[in-house]
Amino acid sequence: MNFKNHIFFVFLFFGIGGTSAAQEYGDPERYLIDSLDLSQLIERDVDLIETQLDIFHLTDSDSVKVKCLETIIDDLSNEIWIKYNKYAYEFLLAKTKEKGISKGEKYFFTSQMAGTINNMGFAVNAEGNAFMAVDYYMHSNKIFENLGDSAGMALTYVNAATAYNNAGEIVLSNEMDLKGIEIGRLIGDMKILSVGYKNIGMKQFNAEKYDEALENTFASLKYAKLLPEDPVAEAVSLMGLGQIYSTIRKDSLANKYYTDALRIKKKFATEASYIGSLEIYGEHLQKQLFRLDRSDPKFKEYKDSTLSVLNEVLEGALRLNQVNTLIRTYNELSKFYLFFKQPKRAVYYSDLGFELANQTSNLSKKQKAAYVRYLVHKESGNYKLALEMLEFYNKASDKLNYDKAEEVASRNKFKLEYTVKAAQDSIQFAIANEINQREIKHQNEQIEADTRQKWILYSGIGLIAIFSFFLFKKFRQTQSQNKLIQHQKEQIVEAHTEMRSSIEYAKRLQTAILPSINTVKNRFAESFILFKPKDIVSGDFYWFENAHGFDYIAAADCTGHGVPGAMVSVVCSNALHQALHEFQLMNPSEILNKTRELVIDTFAKSGDNVKDGMDISLCRINQASSQIEYCGANNPLWILRKGSQEIEEVKADKQPVGLYSGMKDFTSHQVEVHSGDQIYLFTDGYADQFGGEKGKKMKYKPFKKLLVQLSYLPTEDQKNQLDQKFEEWRGDHEQIDDVCVVGIRL
Repeated sequence: MNFKNHIFFVFLFFGIGGTSAAQEYGDPERYLIDSLDLSQLIERDVDLIETQLDIFHLTDSDSVKVKCLETIIDDLSNEIWIKYNKYAYEFLLAKTKEKGISKGEKYFFTSQMAGTINNMGFAVNAEGNAFMAVDYYMHSNKIFENLGDSAGMALTYVNAATAYNNAGEIVLSNEMDLKGIEIGRLIGDMKILSVGYKNIGMKQFNAEKYDEALENTFASLKYAKLLPEDPVAEAVSLMGLGQIYSTIRKDSLANKYYTDALRIKKKFATEASYIGSLEIYGEHLQKQLFRLDRSDPKFKEYKDSTLSVLNEVLEGALRLNQVNTLIRTYNELSKFYLFFKQPKRAVYYSDLGFELANQTSNLSKKQKAAYVRYLVHKESGNYKLALEMLEFYNKASDKLNYDKAEEVASRNKFKLEYTVKAAQDSIQFAIANEINQREIKHQNEQIEADTRQKWILYSGIGLIAIFSFFLFKKFRQTQSQNKLIQHQKEQIVEAHTEMRSSIEYAKRLQTAILPSINTVKNRFAESFILFKPKDIVSGDFYWFENAHGFDYIAAADCTGHGVPGAMVSVVCSNALHQALHEFQLMNPSEILNKTRELVIDTFAKSGDNVKDGMDISLCRINQASSQIEYCGANNPLWILRKGSQEIEEVKADKQPVGLYSGMKDFTSHQVEVHSGDQIYLFTDGYADQFGGEKGKKMKYKPFKKLLVQLSYLPTEDQKNQLDQKFEEWRGDHEQIDDVCVVGIRL
């Protein structure tokens, strides 16, 4: 089916407003489905069905029959379209199994069937069954993939993104949108790009990141305007902008975008879609009304406009059987009459809203309706029912657990700016901390010197009485200075403590972007990671992802250490994540090429010629086929074969991941491994450490020898021994760099 029309479909439900006194069921042989009550349909829908079914029964062409069903499904205002969609699916499924049909017919029927499966996803998603909806979308997606239909795949991805978002799975929702957008870019599909950016914008809006939400929703509008054949796409983006500006209280802009959207929808969209958008506009008007002082000249105008819009929505939603819109409208009318101290009407609409929401499987709608009902009955004095509603609301809130979903989403790229900001702040703290340490030392020296002077003065008072007046005056001055210095010292110590706490917080933020050791061990039971930052935070980091059926693991060394190095590590880690997930790159050399491009672009924004970057060893491991694909920037891969006493080295490219005068594409190396072989990825911190009897660097040859000596141990013991040997070698010397060593026994 033409599932493109179901991206922003407003879903309708039966059972609103009672049943007709004189039901008029259509003949199933004529109307194709059972229990079609024509009396419940608006005139436009009846005419649509009659016209298309006349053609359906007269034609011998199966393709034409399918197009008739498609028109009914896409253009019906009533929920009965779901039954016609089911009929169409069964009709198409039978056609795909017929013998003797041509390849072209097979492709057409299969593609249309995938569209009906996509539509099933819309139906169950509207009922609150988000994960079932995802199953339908992914089933449809697989069919489109087999057909080589990129547009179909992209649309099912953005639809799945909406379902995941409804379920609170923000990370998965973002991944689906990004997949859809990437395909949309490749095939130049403006509709996909418009929908994808609108979805992302609305998620950022829900997360209260309004600047980013506006940026992506304006991007959605830009692509929608490139679709002159689909003006409704522009209206959808305009509605999103209206919602954002309404929330941040820029009412004049919100009014402009809402009215522009409604003008387009009234002219080109279905009545159901227009009514749904009008309800959102009614909520916006009501927010403005509630913020106005009753003495304001605009108060009566806004009161009348709000009630007029809500009543228009109520009439249309009842006529069209729009359950979702009705629930929201009942809630808004209840709040309206509660505000104007009309408790009976407020109770009436709150009861209707909750009862209707309770008939659906959408927990979010039940939660919101329960809260409105709680407010209304509390105000009207029915405290028992109010308490029941409050308990219902709290239980629903716990089950929805949106806060937990947002915490997971914080590890997504849309949250990384908080980490970057904290790292930037921490640089300032680190600089101030160094200055304050010098100040504390200087002040302590002053206090000691002044104390010695004080005791000299005490002795002088007993020996030289003639100068007692002058000495006493000097003593008082010194005492005052000491108190002042002591107070300054206490202030500096306090500031130092606060700065230390801030850097510790930066460490927690950096730790949040590192993969859990348990995550790595779940994939490689025999593995270890020795991670020893020189300072509180680190320029080294380790990285692990499972994607595209492979395990990706890396050890990276960014420019600098401490807070500056940590900030670079955030940029580089984010770039690796983007290369793998957003750009869907699989080959390690392609990942490093793209990562370098992203890192250079990030630092180029400063306008300075920043050459910060990283050295890295990156492996893609296929455990099923015992194949490793390695790519490195200055850092090699070491392999110790089972039973061997010699480490094999796979050399890295002699260039960093960053701005470099002799840049060239990175090189991947295919390596075959066997059970019991061990691989090591590392940064230069271990081998470069000064220590031993002569205070020299350890260097790589002794490091290799040590790994061979420890290789017979379980991996966790290898880690502990490496840590112990490092400390023994270092002795009293300062640790000069961050240390990261990753070992895996395959």
